[in-house]
Amino acid sequence: MIRIITRRSLDVQYLLDDRALELDGVRDGGPLWHPVGERVPPDDVLSSSPRSATTGYDLIVAAPRPISALLAVGSHDEQVQVVRAHRLAVRSAMQYLERHGVVVRRQILGEIDEHRAHWDRSASFTHGVNRAGEPHLHDHVLVGAVAANYRQVIDARVLKDHAYSADSLYRSELRSELNETLDRDVWRSFGGQEYVSGIDESIRALWPGRANESSDKIHWTRSDIHRSWSRDLSQYEAGPEIKPTARDREGLDPHRVQSALSHESHIRRRDVVAALANAYARGQRAALIEESVTRALPELQQDRERAISRSRVREVDLHQRDHDRTQIQRSRDRVPSLSLDRSRDR
Repeated sequence: MIRIITRRSLDVQYLLDDRALELDGVRDGGPLWHPVGERVPPDDVLSSSPRSATTGYDLIVAAPRPISALLAVGSHDEQVQVVRAHRLAVRSAMQYLERHGVVVRRQILGEIDEHRAHWDRSASFTHGVNRAGEPHLHDHVLVGAVAANYRQVIDARVLKDHAYSADSLYRSELRSELNETLDRDVWRSFGGQEYVSGIDESIRALWPGRANESSDKIHWTRSDIHRSWSRDLSQYEAGPEIKPTARDREGLDPHRVQSALSHESHIRRRDVVAALANAYARGQRAALIEESVTRALPELQQDRERAISRSRVREVDLHQRDHDRTQIQRSRDRVPSLSLDRSRDR
């Protein structure tokens, strides 16, 4: 899930110092870019109010391990597509969080009201390794604690409430984009495991993703990290090939939706969004998932605390069926190109 780390300092030098050279040549420009809001220098993103010590949040969005492994075993073109797809999916996740997770509470005459707000700026840094030197494609997205349109600190609880849904949308869009651009199958199993054809369990075992957070930070060059990964791969012995089942090759699996919601007695919009995103085995555009939920369950559109029963979800058709393929292409045509800021890359 997306990790949300509370920031209480305005100092972002730690991220500025990491040039993430391990992704040179496969990432467009340097590590710095801006997924939402105004393009400003990173040290102008964080902000607070006189009544709060929180200056902002570091939202860590990470690709599933089999997808990150392509940075080491995939072709150059595949690595370029993986990083590009990752950034597109990060942008969609941040846009979702801004629409639904950025809220301020205002007390007037003893009454507390919630108001939707938005971030006016962000800065994100794309990295390709963890502290153990394993392939680990992830972004650190910095956002300020103060809502732009209210000049008031946002409610962190609401932001965290929507983190799982945002992560589900990120992964769904990532799978969708990679299935469109790579000559590999990328899918999510019924049990929630993420897979990539050609990435077997032996490769996953080489880089288990258990980095020691207390270990020293190493700034790898691209040549050095590839030598390290080559040494790891010299120990690789191919395991059984993992292939998607017929069920994994379908579009939306309604049984996955119902399974995800079966333990919920009161279902909110964010629950339906996450269930739907995870039910597309091969992924789906985040914008189309949100459109489907809005169309099928309009009563959940405005009130974030409004809840419905499981029987209500069973009544509606969340699948766009014959419109899926056309809508996917239209959605792709509407996606803006990534605007990358190289002016502060170091």
